[in-house]
Amino acid sequence: LRQSRLLMHMNPKFKDVRLAKEREVTWHWSKGRQITAGLYYPLNYQRGQRYPLVIQTHGFNPSEWSFFGSQSTLFAAQPLAAHGMFVLQLPAPEYPEGNEMQLKHWAYHDASMASQVYKSAIAFLSDKGLIDPGKVGIIGYSLTVYTVSWALTHHPNLFAAAVTGEGTDGCYFPYVWNAAYGGPLKPFYTSLYGGSPWGKHWSNYVKDAPCFHLGNMRTPLLIDVLHANE
Repeated sequence: LRQSRLLMHMNPKFKDVRLAKEREVTWHWSKGRQITAGLYYPLNYQRGQRYPLVIQTHGFNPSEWSFFGSQSTLFAAQPLAAHGMFVLQLPAPEYPEGNEMQLKHWAYHDASMASQVYKSAIAFLSDKGLIDPGKVGIIGYSLTVYTVSWALTHHPNLFAAAVTGEGTDGCYFPYVWNAAYGGPLKPFYTSLYGGSPWGKHWSNYVKDAPCFHLGNMRTPLLIDVLHANE
């Protein structure tokens, strides 16, 4: 006879808090390639009703439970779900199979690939009748600020709102700022544009960096900028 008994409540303050359910979802983001993410359901979810969606980028671990998502900075999965939204926590979209991020392996096509993941996620959840594809927001953090910024400037009608913060958008100013602190992102910029933003590589920045295509944007964007303590 199988029985269960509560031996200790590890989070006693949660006993009076209603939490949204999170489920693993898997879909094909391109032919023969699939992705697994965490989907937080709206707290008072009702079958047959379509809800807004917020996509949170930058990491998903199926063996861990998380209140906010992969980070506590910018992300707010449970609070958003409590306000009647689906929240999709993606693995780092620049490596959709979940591999560790290695800057030396970055290339321009990673941003385009990330956009394919975003678009496929929206289509997948919309086809299931869960979300309203016209009410989708996205959050970029750290290096996914770049992939989100690229998506906003190359697919201007994909998102209804966006937030980016504490990261690089792949433009020239973060390169200069980063260089002052030892330049750990130099391989990232080299892989994108061939080198630094001055000299012969400047034209590559003008051609590909999201900041030079802001005229294409249609999405309201909140930017949480980097700062340094003196």
